[in-house]
Amino acid sequence: MRSLSFLLSSRKVLLLFGLALAALVLIFGKQREGRALRCRFGPEYRVFNSRNKLIDAIALVAFRKEQAVAFWSDADGLYGRRLDENGEALGRAIPIDSRCRGGIDAVADARAIYLACLRRSNQDANTDAREVDFESRAGSVTVYGFSSELDMKWARIVGSAGPMSKGVGISLDRQGLLLAWHDGSRSEQSVWFVRLDASRGVTPRVISRNKGLAGAPSIFQGGGEPKIVWAETWVHKDELEGEIMLSDGRSSPYALIDVHYHAATPRLLELNGELILAYRDQRTREETPGIYAARLGKDERIVGEPVRIARADTEERPSLSSCFNGVVTAAPRTYGHDRMVGVNWFDASLSKLGGEQQFCEDTREFSLAASACMGSRALLLIGERGSSTQEYTAIRSATFWCSL
Repeated sequence: MRSLSFLLSSRKVLLLFGLALAALVLIFGKQREGRALRCRFGPEYRVFNSRNKLIDAIALVAFRKEQAVAFWSDADGLYGRRLDENGEALGRAIPIDSRCRGGIDAVADARAIYLACLRRSNQDANTDAREVDFESRAGSVTVYGFSSELDMKWARIVGSAGPMSKGVGISLDRQGLLLAWHDGSRSEQSVWFVRLDASRGVTPRVISRNKGLAGAPSIFQGGGEPKIVWAETWVHKDELEGEIMLSDGRSSPYALIDVHYHAATPRLLELNGELILAYRDQRTREETPGIYAARLGKDERIVGEPVRIARADTEERPSLSSCFNGVVTAAPRTYGHDRMVGVNWFDASLSKLGGEQQFCEDTREFSLAASACMGSRALLLIGERGSSTQEYTAIRSATFWCSL
């Protein structure tokens, strides 16, 4: 009996010891995993130094997986430059046209690169603000087509725009190019949409409502009908109210969710077969503006409660890219009086992993961001707006990735 009792006691001890050891392995394994998952920047490269100290907008588009093209607009005009997969420049900066104060956006397929430029009325005169006609619609929306070597093949004006216009989006499907842009004057703020293809004429149409002031749009094309999103805001009893709108460019738009921020700049992304709406909001006066993300169901309606995923408290639009089974955000933000770009990676559950990495310098105020997925890494394009105290204004590139 002693032998049997001793044997049973020994087995209990061994079992308890094994369970304790497994628990320790699990705990330390998780701690090790938390410590080991690191997000970081690769080498930093100079894309361009602007001599005129003011950059209007930047854009970045991946091309054939191993290359990308950076575009920017400054006081000298509109430029483009090819980059390798690490962000290092390939060849010189190429002048394209006059500046695009209203914004730029780019898209590419296997054969060509396309760029959209929004020019405001009176933008090239550099006149005093008191001399600008805020009701004029003499601005334009222009589309450019380039070869893989960034040789411009064609350019086409597709619409007009007012002097307060800000924001243009471009995408493509099997039928051709899709464009949406913000048209702003003192009395009206609206969103226009047009489809460009070889068989049909150019007939832009307003897709926003008359309920409030429409903001900058973006286009998502994941197969089927395009999806254009933008925000419409108004003031009610001294409080800013608004809604994020969705349209396919043909049917009447409908509201997705309420918003309380004047620069919501929404966009849609696809993550593991699901649509994600990302937008900026400030839900209370005490809250710092940030990026919120919400899932859309099969009926293209919001499912569940939006999740705040990053700080984004400047006027400039954050950049989001679906990359390595998650979402990379590059959001211009503040830290005290400094401006920088906070870069984060979120997994499919929208959980932040690896901590925020901040692209900043003591003597520079980075407030423009663009991103593109390059396989296992994201490529970032970071720029300054510029100030009169700087000798030059910088545009930089760097890769970003997370690993165990």
